[in-house]
Amino acid sequence: MIRRVALFGVPVDILDITTAVTATFRALDDGETGRVIIAINPEKVELVRQDPALASLCAEAHLLLPDGIGVTTALRWLNQTNTPRVTGIDLMVALCAEAERRQRSVFLYGATEERNRAATATLQQQFPALQIAARLNGFA
Repeated sequence: MIRRVALFGVPVDILDITTAVTATFRALDDGETGRVIIAINPEKVELVRQDPALASLCAEAHLLLPDGIGVTTALRWLNQTNTPRVTGIDLMVALCAEAERRQRSVFLYGATEERNRAATATLQQQFPALQIAARLNGFA
């Protein structure tokens, strides 16, 4: 079970990358869809505190990654827990590796068209057997 704590009133999960990958694929294996994963960095902590809609999204998120050295340091000081940093990009790469291993497909969404296309090419090179079902830039 993943423990969720509050950091200045903002929820953050105490987990490592292996736990995040396992939890994500467990949810998929159980048929759960529409899961949101948010990387919590210091800037996001401030935004969540100011934006009720973002705070609501965080409250319902599947995973809230401890992303950013400021977040992991504050978690150590305030919650006395040694939480590793789990960045969104590191999780994405780990999820793609697991998807390739399990022969599952991924959908790549976000960024500009140019960056989305470049990310797709990089992932296809790094994970030749990864099934990319589709991709869409974040501005379409």
